[in-house]
Amino acid sequence: MKKVIRSALIFLLLSITVSTVYTEGEKEKEAVGIKLALILGAGGRGDLGWNDLAWRGAEMAKERGYVRDYSLMVSSSGEILSLLNSLASSGEYDLILSNGWAYVRALGQVANQFPDQNFAQMDTRPDIEPGSPADKNVLGIVFNQEQMSALAGALAAFTAVYHDFPHVGVVLGTEGAILHDFEIGYKWGMDWGLKWLENNMPDLLKDKKIVQTPRTERVLWTYTGTFDDPAKGKAAAQIQIDKGAGIIYQAAGGTGLGVFTAVEDYHKENNIPFTKPPFAIGVDADQDWINPYILASGMKRVDIAVLETCRLVNEGKFRQMVSENKGLLSMNLKNNGVYLSDEKMLEEFLDFGIKTGAIKEEKVSEIVKNYRELRNSLPDWFWKAIGELESLIKDGKVEVPSPFSNPQKYNIRDLRRIYG
Repeated sequence: MKKVIRSALIFLLLSITVSTVYTEGEKEKEAVGIKLALILGAGGRGDLGWNDLAWRGAEMAKERGYVRDYSLMVSSSGEILSLLNSLASSGEYDLILSNGWAYVRALGQVANQFPDQNFAQMDTRPDIEPGSPADKNVLGIVFNQEQMSALAGALAAFTAVYHDFPHVGVVLGTEGAILHDFEIGYKWGMDWGLKWLENNMPDLLKDKKIVQTPRTERVLWTYTGTFDDPAKGKAAAQIQIDKGAGIIYQAAGGTGLGVFTAVEDYHKENNIPFTKPPFAIGVDADQDWINPYILASGMKRVDIAVLETCRLVNEGKFRQMVSENKGLLSMNLKNNGVYLSDEKMLEEFLDFGIKTGAIKEEKVSEIVKNYRELRNSLPDWFWKAIGELESLIKDGKVEVPSPFSNPQKYNIRDLRRIYG
């Protein structure tokens, strides 16, 4: 199982073509590997998603020679300013990368005080004044999470119709603009999926419970207020299952692991085959291997983002990237920065599960067998339609609402009045 990075990295070069130009404060260096400080979000390692993906990206960068050494840290919002100051003043690190969007304000403040230090902020746009020192040394890495959430929503719609459930669900972490993208993208995708069936397979919709459910009540949604409490995720999922949700998207980091437990317990308690609902949809990483009831995962390739950022610093191209792209690295469906999982991705992330200690290598064949059986239990039109939606998004023919990137155009209150 040594396929850890072979396939995923080839497909994602992010369409960045930059020449080797070095700006003030960034010395030309041989590609011998940088020293990285990686600050994880709340909960740290062990979430099998967001934070573990960042760690995986650091490991990949080290294997590729972009990083010679790295340090992992976890911070709270109250301590992040002190930690950033300490890391920057040490002069030890070529790159300080924060993997928690709650840290963005502190990072901009410290970046202004240390103009020669390179900083990167995952999952948000840096709040930086144009022309300030931080305008040159901070890269914000943003994801179109609404796009892969829309694909997950379409999958949920098809599942609800095919297995005749009145609801689908989504369990989220702490409410905020980024999570609004997950919520609305999923609800929008759900709506798109039902419209696709209406246009292409109208007979299939006759007398289905999900169609008879009012539009604003089809998606059950719960904000748990945390990303590191699986018990809260499980409790939220149990309530949604009891109300008739046939599939639940988890968008809650470590909290969402409780969604998987709730789905698994429901199957075991009611003696339901794993090819029958309720199902789950994973998030951030490919979580399809965690148990056999997970249909797919809406992935944010944090690992690839970490890898690419380390490459830019190691090759002396980081500040040119910041300058030319207005301080942003965008990850989307078109450049595979976000993704709805498939079997090819599963193979890659089985290695990830082994490295985290979550699975044993001898379990791999059983996981793959169950995955294929679950996927084969669904008709081919599921994936055909989802592929159609993916192409429409990539080609810019449809735009998934994004409250995070355009809150004026996509007001969350207005969208909830439409979709629930």
